[in-house]
Amino acid sequence: MLAKKISQNDFSCDTNTVGDTASIKSTFDKFGLVVLNNALDISNAMLLQKSIITIAADMCNKLGLPIPQNEDPIVMLDNAVKILEEKDRKALGQVQGLISQSLAMATYSVNSNISNFASLLLGAESESFIMESFGGFVPNIPSNTSRLYTYHSEQHWLPYRKNFINVWGALFRGKNINEGTMWVKPFSHLDQHEFCEYRGYSGISNQESYMQYEVMDNEMYQELGLKVEPTDLVLFHQNLLHKSEVNLSNKVGYLYINRFFDVRKDLTISSTMGIRPYSSESENIGRQISFSKKK
Repeated sequence: MLAKKISQNDFSCDTNTVGDTASIKSTFDKFGLVVLNNALDISNAMLLQKSIITIAADMCNKLGLPIPQNEDPIVMLDNAVKILEEKDRKALGQVQGLISQSLAMATYSVNSNISNFASLLLGAESESFIMESFGGFVPNIPSNTSRLYTYHSEQHWLPYRKNFINVWGALFRGKNINEGTMWVKPFSHLDQHEFCEYRGYSGISNQESYMQYEVMDNEMYQELGLKVEPTDLVLFHQNLLHKSEVNLSNKVGYLYINRFFDVRKDLTISSTMGIRPYSSESENIGRQISFSKKK
């Protein structure tokens, strides 16, 4: 049975008015996530935007792909991303990789208080506090389904890692329902979840889609689509159920993602943060889910 209806306000904290960090921690522990309003300085995002535009434009130039010029920097970035997605999607993936390793992204993750909030909620000491990368950059192209994830828990992806926290935020433009936001199921972090492994989306085999570790039996939790601004920061538990959605707007969205780890209790000595014990059979075959989803 579903619990009493909740809203995003129940797990949101305004960093301009919150009295102490204890309330942020208690909100996170209760709901499995916290939305920190006004947590980020927009000037840090503008420095990152300049670097992303430079890297994306350079890739287009190397491939001989002309970019329609525009005085608005975000529109220039839109144009570069859409051209790369259409003409050479693998090249766009390389752009994402370069950005995740850039000094601008490292500066954004550290100077934007992101690491401070993650450390607080993780309870990690600086000596064992590890970032998965400087930060992930994900373009959210309108009507594109290739980068979508169904409901899953990050713990299933990283079973050797026993204490980590996920960070998600909107870059440059806000996110709302139907604009490619993240959907979450508060309180689901408190339960254990089984998952089904396949490559595709909505049970349909598709090698162009991401690998899925989908949690099917999740109707007992209320789902909420997040509404966030570029100054907001979402931190969520490693076991919280969440998914992405199709961007139905006419504008490209941009997302910041990262994970922060306390490695002291990990079940591996590997420095590969995404190490997984599962076989590659499902990925190779792209098998379809063998049972119907509940509606």
